[in-house]
Amino acid sequence: DGKVTLVDGSRPNPNGVSLSPAGDVLYVNAGDGLLRAYPIVNGVPGQGKDIVHGLDVPDGMAIDCHGNIYVSEHPAQRVRVFSPQGKELAPSARY
Repeated sequence: DGKVTLVDGSRPNPNGVSLSPAGDVLYVNAGDGLLRAYPIVNGVPGQGKDIVHGLDVPDGMAIDCHGNIYVSEHPAQRVRVFSPQGKELAPSARY
């Protein structure tokens, strides 16, 4: 219907915004160093949960077909990989 809905107005400078492969979770990272997951039910995002803390100015994000989350950290010049639940899966890769 083209309707735009504010999901969470408390996030400073959201940059990485991605959907899970099934489209049932919205992931958002922002300048506060958090990665937050919002469950989506019947097309509506629910209450978000912080699944990763302490990101170093996240600057973009991607999700693979398994739901793993790749977050780039600009100042640290690295990419970190997390499970859909927020567990870090691999050593950071520098760029």
